[in-house]
Amino acid sequence: SLLSAARQRVEIANFVFSEQQLADALAGAYQLRPNMELLVLSDLGFAYRFYSELLDLWGVALRRDEQDAPRHVCTFEDANRPWSPALPQVNGRYVEGVTRQGAGVVVLAEGDKMHHKFAVVDADLALFGSHNWSVVANRQNDEYVVAIHDAATAEKFAGEFKRLLSTAYLGPS
Repeated sequence: SLLSAARQRVEIANFVFSEQQLADALAGAYQLRPNMELLVLSDLGFAYRFYSELLDLWGVALRRDEQDAPRHVCTFEDANRPWSPALPQVNGRYVEGVTRQGAGVVVLAEGDKMHHKFAVVDADLALFGSHNWSVVANRQNDEYVVAIHDAATAEKFAGEFKRLLSTAYLGPS
């Protein structure tokens, strides 16, 4: 509900972003406010899997392969909903003051993982915790999310997002 209520800007940095409900909430906010700034970053290791919601934001769907789901090979994820229209395809680096929307991966040193789990909504709400934005985290793991309505706290998370964004590649590779 907090994502659906976004008005101006949403910044998300998540190790795994694979929960369809959250992608759908963002889609609703984006469709109501297509000029809203929306930037989503994920770890490279999860961005190009059939269940990644980055794919939805790009308007792309991948079929399961034998490694991912041997009994369901060549099928799409259940309830998959690629965005139409998709987020604008940046296909490159973030440009401050120019790039207002996009989804992509953080480029880190070899062996590093982007293990962040936070969002900043409209510069005054910070969402963070141990919770990966995934079905498993929602239904099986013992995870938490904290929502703090405070501009100073949100600003600290926005600073970390800006740092990650400076190394990111936006758009499908």
